Amino acid sequence: SSSFPAAAAAFVDGGGGGAWRPSLVLRNDHDCAVKSVSLRRAVLGERAGDVTLVSASADGEIRVRVATTRGAAATTATTTVGVTDADAEWRPLARLRGHDGSVKAVHAVGARCDRILSASYDRSARLWTLPSTSSSKSRGEPAVAAPPRLFRGHGDYVVDAAFANDDTFGEIIITTSSDGFIRVWDAETQTLLTSV
Repeated sequence: SSSFPAAAAAFVDGGGGGAWRPSLVLRNDHDCAVKSVSLRRAVLGERAGDVTLVSASADGEIRVRVATTRGAAATTATTTVGVTDADAEWRPLARLRGHDGSVKAVHAVGARCDRILSASYDRSARLWTLPSTSSSKSRGEPAVAAPPRLFRGHGDYVVDAAFANDDTFGEIIITTSSDGFIRVWDAETQTLLTSV
């Protein structure tokens, strides 16, 4: 295992325009290179006010951590989260496995931050539903998530994926690929809605 940091949640200026230094470094617990990271604060549900940190690696594994910040307002809706090791305890929530290739992009999605969207070199995107925070607390280790929804149909690796809640279509997933296509999917049924 490498000693390089998996993610840094915030940076502070080293002073005088000098080097920046991390205010928080999480040790690498992935077995290979970390390819993507996502940081988001939940505004609804059991995790309201908590910060979700998601990291994805070249071996296809996704790790999810949650930090409860002291005094965090449950209604704060910001993706710029200044969390330091002094005011947060990072707990492992889930280890997500299922991609057959490196994960290119990963995002915590929804107001509850209870789902993870991933895009991979295995030509697929996946939407994972996370276990409740209480299930990982009771066992003291990452919980097992339900099988993900699978979005497959690109002819080459999926570069990125986005989640949206559209008034006309409901929850949708948008995927982009090296095959030159953008595909829009129904998040619930996994049906391809359109391709451009």
